[in-house]
Amino acid sequence: ADEPRDYMLPEAEVEASLLRHDYEAAVKRLLAHRAELEPRGIKHFEHPLIVAQIKLGRLDEAREIARRVAERDGDDLPLALEYAAAGDAAATEASLEKCLADAPARLAEIYQEESLVPLLASDALAEFRARHPKPEDDD
Repeated sequence: ADEPRDYMLPEAEVEASLLRHDYEAAVKRLLAHRAELEPRGIKHFEHPLIVAQIKLGRLDEAREIARRVAERDGDDLPLALEYAAAGDAAATEASLEKCLADAPARLAEIYQEESLVPLLASDALAEFRARHPKPEDDD
């Protein structure tokens, strides 16, 4: 008899791979468990897949996934991640502005996004930071 699988196990395996910086393993696990993870939403499937592909230097793959998310959900944050990885400050800023126009409460999420931190801190996005200062921590 098969042992019942823990519902959260595939997600935990992906998270463990990402924490170990084993991005290839994360991609393999995500794709192997796509049927389980994709219905759970972007945070459980596309977001970690985009991040792993970016870390592996596979910007074309990351861009394709991000575009599908933007078309399907109207969420431009994944596109901003890919643009930032490609070093395109103008496109990153445009995507972030669209994201905030649709959902202003996402500002904290943007500043917490590890893939955006270097570009957000750069001179290229100084005007963005001036218009949208980093929210204060609630601690």
